[in-house]
Amino acid sequence: MAASAEAARMAAVRRYDILDTPPDGAYDRVAALAARLFEVPVATVTIVDEDRIWFKATHGLEGVTEIGRDPGLCASAVLTNDTTVIPDTLLDPVACSNPLVAGPMGVRFYAAAPIITADGYRLGTVNVLDTRPREISEADSATLADLAAVVRDQLELRLSALHVLRAEQERRKVEEDKRQAEEEARKRAERDKAAIAAFASTLQRTLVPPALPAVPGLELACHYKTASPQEVGGDFYDVFPVDGGRWAFFLGDVCGKGAEAASVTSLTRYTLRAAALVDADPTAALKALNAALLLDAAVGTRFCTAIFGLLDPARDGGFTVTLATGGHPPAYHLSP
Repeated sequence: MAASAEAARMAAVRRYDILDTPPDGAYDRVAALAARLFEVPVATVTIVDEDRIWFKATHGLEGVTEIGRDPGLCASAVLTNDTTVIPDTLLDPVACSNPLVAGPMGVRFYAAAPIITADGYRLGTVNVLDTRPREISEADSATLADLAAVVRDQLELRLSALHVLRAEQERRKVEEDKRQAEEEARKRAERDKAAIAAFASTLQRTLVPPALPAVPGLELACHYKTASPQEVGGDFYDVFPVDGGRWAFFLGDVCGKGAEAASVTSLTRYTLRAAALVDADPTAALKALNAALLLDAAVGTRFCTAIFGLLDPARDGGFTVTLATGGHPPAYHLSP
């Protein structure tokens, strides 16, 4: 039972987080006030730790921050709810061996009031010490208890401030973590967007010729821009040589956008190129494309429109243009 009670008391000490904190004027004033009220050379405010008596405040006891708990005056005083008074320490079997009594200081009188929390735990004591034996009245004992209550109230105020501070720190940490998460998500989205755009751009470049070939006697030009840099368009075009000095060209559009449309676009482009090398007739090329699309299960319900043209050089230096269309809007013939 004693061990469990001490463990609970130490948990209360830890809860107030007061051990080894720097000097505080409020506790120093309590020690100074106790010394003045009781007309003693030494007064202290102590917290009783597991194996030591730690001095939160001292008056008349310079250079001492802690002493061992056993044998200890404060260690005994913290065991009771009442004010402990030892008129003559040399006559007390426990106090007589204390370093403050047996040592150079020669304490002969000791009185202590426990610092008791609202839930009944005794954290330490407010003490007055003298180098001569003496007696104090019940009113003096009550005054010492009031000083211990002042220390208790100060500890409660400090604990309340700590809770507010920690809650604010936790709130700020949550906000900072949220801000960092949002910032990381934004950066990740930007990286993903850039990667998608780079992928789409690279894929798009594989679906159209990097440059139009130089055709003798003919000036060629093209311009193509996708609606979105993040999506691969389904449009395609090409110009390439076939047999007999002739040139073939095509342009078209696969329904939809993205990777699935790109796969059909790639199939369409290379099918038309291969078909033209076998039979450059525009109608035959489009029939070969249609057959290839119908046979490829990956195409699914996707379709494309296309125009296929054949450029046949004429003797007068012009070209004969033969066109076949597969559902595509008609080509325009513009005058100079």
